[in-house]
Amino acid sequence: MKRNIYRLEDIKRKLKIARFSPLDVMVTGVTGAGKSTTLNSLFGKEVAEVGRECDPQTMELNVYYLNNAFRLRDTPGLGDGVEKDKVYEKKLIDLLYKDYYLDSAQYGFIDLVLVIVEGVNRDMGTTYHLLNNIILPNFPKY
Repeated sequence: MKRNIYRLEDIKRKLKIARFSPLDVMVTGVTGAGKSTTLNSLFGKEVAEVGRECDPQTMELNVYYLNNAFRLRDTPGLGDGVEKDKVYEKKLIDLLYKDYYLDSAQYGFIDLVLVIVEGVNRDMGTTYHLLNNIILPNFPKY
């Protein structure tokens, strides 16, 4: 238990030096890649409902607080069809452009993007699209 407390204090100390808190991480990837499962592993318990079979579970942006210093944002996966993907892409881009001001300086709301890649799937086209057309061109450079 002391180790967890140590890491929490270490994270808080580093975020204070960096002058932002909490650290916001967007967790994204294709449908069924294991985004919610990854979140559950990070928390050591089930916080995000996991889809079964081929039905996606995460349909909206969900936020999970590891503690006051660290938030993870589960996102809908891409690859559920052209129309659904357009809706999800807009939500991802809107989240990437969300910002705030601190001491007259502008900062992006999302500090880090964690892309979960499914190792079994040989079709990397949707992941490539996610990285090159959604994340990279829309991640603000403050």
